[in-house]
Parts: sequence; C-alpha cells; structure tokens
Amino acid sequence: MKQTPTGISDKPINDVGNEATHQHHNVTLEQGEDGSIRARITDQLNIDRMLKAGRITTTEHRAAEFLLEVFVDAGAFVKSLNPADTTGSSKYKKPPSMMTSGLMRLRDVAHCLEEGVGEDDAVSICMIIAKDLDVHENFIDNFRKGLQHLDESHLR
Repeated sequence: MKQTPTGISDKPINDVGNEATHQHHNVTLEQGEDGSIRARITDQLNIDRMLKAGRITTTEHRAAEFLLEVFVDAGAFVKSLNPADTTGSSKYKKPPSMMTSGLMRLRDVAHCLEEGVGEDDAVSICMIIAKDLDVHENFIDNFRKGLQHLDESHLR
C-alpha cells in the first residue's frame, strides 16, 4: 500500500510493515529500485540469520541471494510481480539475449557450484537455498566454499 509522502521528501513510501512484523523481525528501511522507500526484513531467511550470527560472510550471503534470484528467474518460485519490471526479477541480470534465459543461467550456476564443491555438495547447496534449510555444522565449510566459488565466478 502506497502512502502519501510526508515532510519535504518527494520520494513515495511503500508499506513499511505492520507492528507485528517489526516485533518478530529485524526491519530496515531502504531505497527501492524505483526510488521509493520500503521496509526490508533482514532476518526472514536462514541465510539472513546465518549472516547475522556470523556463520557466513556478507560476500557469501550475496552469493546465496544471487542463487535464490537465479531460481526465481528460472521459474522455480513465484514472486509478486513488479509492474514496472516484467522482464525478470533479478537485480543481477545481464543484458537480454537468447543465452541468458532463466533456465540457462540456472544450468550455468549449477555447473559453477559443481566445479567448486562437486556434484553432491552442489545439489545440497541448491536444496538448502531453495528450501530455506539450516546448514548443519558438518557441512558449513563446503557450503561457504561453494558460495565463495559462485561469488568469484559470477559476481565479481
């Protein structure tokens, strides 16, 4: 729900969450892609809580968010539509071409993870991100290694 700007700001304000959201989650205000101000829940996913607890770095968290966006772009999840952007949901997207469709990007990212940690661990990382699972302590090193490899290969 859009709210009328207050004060001297010309920026539109999106819904900043209700009281229950603020009580149960850490919420920060940030500028959206369209210049509006919006609330962002910073502890909603396990990767967010892992970052907050110091189990993963900000670089690894960014790679995990990238992987989640690749899943979204491949059609694995349904996200609410942004009418201003009907060409895809990823903030990491490249210029459109036949070789950057969501499924092809997912294939490439899966191969990248496999190169970094092997097939079994790549599948585990994808399942952890896709299902929002917690990472067991005996797997955290390989989880982090896979995300670091993804960051080095696709985000730098």
